[in-house]
Amino acid sequence: MAEWDKADIVHFLSDLHGYRSYLELCTPTTGALYHKIERAKLRTCHRLMYRCPPGFDDGMDVNFRSPHIGTKDLVETIHASGLRYDIVLLHSFHLYDRSYRELKDAWSVITDRGAIVVHDCLPPSEDLISPEFVPGSWCGVGFLAFIDFVQNTQDLAYATVDTDYGCGIIRKGAPAQSSPETDDLKARWAGIRHDAKVAYRFMIENKAPLLNLLSVEAFKRAELNCARTGAR
Repeated sequence: MAEWDKADIVHFLSDLHGYRSYLELCTPTTGALYHKIERAKLRTCHRLMYRCPPGFDDGMDVNFRSPHIGTKDLVETIHASGLRYDIVLLHSFHLYDRSYRELKDAWSVITDRGAIVVHDCLPPSEDLISPEFVPGSWCGVGFLAFIDFVQNTQDLAYATVDTDYGCGIIRKGAPAQSSPETDDLKARWAGIRHDAKVAYRFMIENKAPLLNLLSVEAFKRAELNCARTGAR
């Protein structure tokens, strides 16, 4: 069986939890799987694209677009329209500030029972890490923004599925209880996170507890259990 990708995770969560509204945040050069999203299962399927040239057209709808890297006006339009989404997929342009901003934006537009799927949380190689844009294969420092966000946001629960460069899953809900071990890990992360390469090596060495890393099968089991028990 082919490896799960971010679109497969969107479909699995939507089918299992009855999600019917979807938003994707991306650029013309990131994401690239919007065509896989099964729109027939969704009441609302929207795409927000930034760094998007005025003439860009890949044959699919772009509901909110901007030629600039900023998305403030687009997100304000979503809020003004009263739109909220059960599931939001982030495949950002992986500069730190942009990635963190997208996480905050997605957090502000998901429903209380919804989920955010974040791509590139576990890049497979240090060669793909750089705080500045590099043409070609580039994961930037999105992983850094993801870890910072889940550590610094209240009433948040998260996990990371070990597939497709690491797919983070973020929800509103009670976080895991802290412990001396998790507090120590958070403090150590705070001490090294300003150096992207060092932070990446630290993440790889501590990926299980730092990312709450789950195999695909473990993730499926956990979600099925949530669906059965009504736990979030």
